[in-house]
Amino acid sequence: MRDHVLFLKSLSHHDRYLSLVEGIRDLGMEQYLEEQKDWPTWAMWSWEGLYLPSAVHSQDGVVLEFLEMTTSAKITGLSSGMQVTLGLGLLLRECKQAVEYEEDQAAPNTPTYIGTSTLDIKILDLVGEVGQHECAVIAEVASNPTAKVQDHACVQDVAPACLDQEERMVEDDKSQAEKRQRQEEEERKQSLEKQRSDDAEVKWQLEEKQLEDANEALKEQMVKDKEITDEDEDGKDIAGVSSNDHDCDKVQEEVRDKVKGKKRSKSGGSEKVSKKVKTDIHCSSRVRLPSKRAMKD
Repeated sequence: MRDHVLFLKSLSHHDRYLSLVEGIRDLGMEQYLEEQKDWPTWAMWSWEGLYLPSAVHSQDGVVLEFLEMTTSAKITGLSSGMQVTLGLGLLLRECKQAVEYEEDQAAPNTPTYIGTSTLDIKILDLVGEVGQHECAVIAEVASNPTAKVQDHACVQDVAPACLDQEERMVEDDKSQAEKRQRQEEEERKQSLEKQRSDDAEVKWQLEEKQLEDANEALKEQMVKDKEITDEDEDGKDIAGVSSNDHDCDKVQEEVRDKVKGKKRSKSGGSEKVSKKVKTDIHCSSRVRLPSKRAMKD
């Protein structure tokens, strides 16, 4: 018996469950153990597995069905009380393993269904409540063994209460899921709007940059065009001066020829030249023609 009690304590540190384990110590020995109908094999002392079957983790109603069986079980003494306590303890241990499961830290022999288990904190608390109820039943049986059958008939009301609580938990889960879904949808909309706003801002900045670059390119082109225009005007000025110089030289040559011809006609063939005639004519960039008098002579 002592080994059994130590094993039961090792299954869970839940306060209500430990109270249940302490309570069964006050139960007397039974003359015979009445076998519970349809009691699951995983809730018996013959179960040697480290984990409960996958159906406990995946099939809806398995846990609730066992809790209903627990509240309707006939506890008449130590053996029947320990059997109920064993089933609740194993279930609490399984809930804790499922809740605390982390894939990267799980042992190599951990079943894969532990990671996808439906057992959670709410189920664990529900098991604890059933354990608290069974603790009260055991206390009544220990204090008044002759009233155990009559007292146990009142326990039937606990199963519907557990069912109602399970249904409320399901409804709460649905409500929370819908709330999370609406919140996630709102967050997606806000994220999409922010993305669109950011894209529009980037597009506007890009267009502004392109406009600035175009203006800068236009300014540079205008400067280059002005420099080319100035260079063309300077070239025209230089060409004009060269043309004027050429015309001036031609006029000077013509004036010299006329002056020489006049001198020869006046001297009558004399070789003596009475006065040296200055034939150099100042030329500027503007062409100067000989006077009318010079043209008549």
